[in-house]
Amino acid sequence: MSLKTRVNTDQPNTGHRYQRRLSDKLLNLFDLACDTDQLLVAHDLLLIIDNLLKRPTVLLKERRRVVESTVAAHERLWRLRHPETSAMTSRESKDQSDV
Repeated sequence: MSLKTRVNTDQPNTGHRYQRRLSDKLLNLFDLACDTDQLLVAHDLLLIIDNLLKRPTVLLKERRRVVESTVAAHERLWRLRHPETSAMTSRESKDQSDV
């Protein structure tokens, strides 16, 4: 059976099936890479997502959502690569909230 004719029999046939966006799949892989301490892989996945955003075929509504998620992913990777700085920022925030 070829890849094109393979059918998922786990779900009922509804006429069309929901397909996750490529950016969503890549962001999920990014999270997995971060969770397993594969920071170089996570970085490479972010570069791929950034390249995806440069394509003119991405719709404006989708682009906004993907950009927000990508910014959050960049921030997560930065915090993982700089734990001492993010720990200081957390303490400073706590100190200011105590005032």
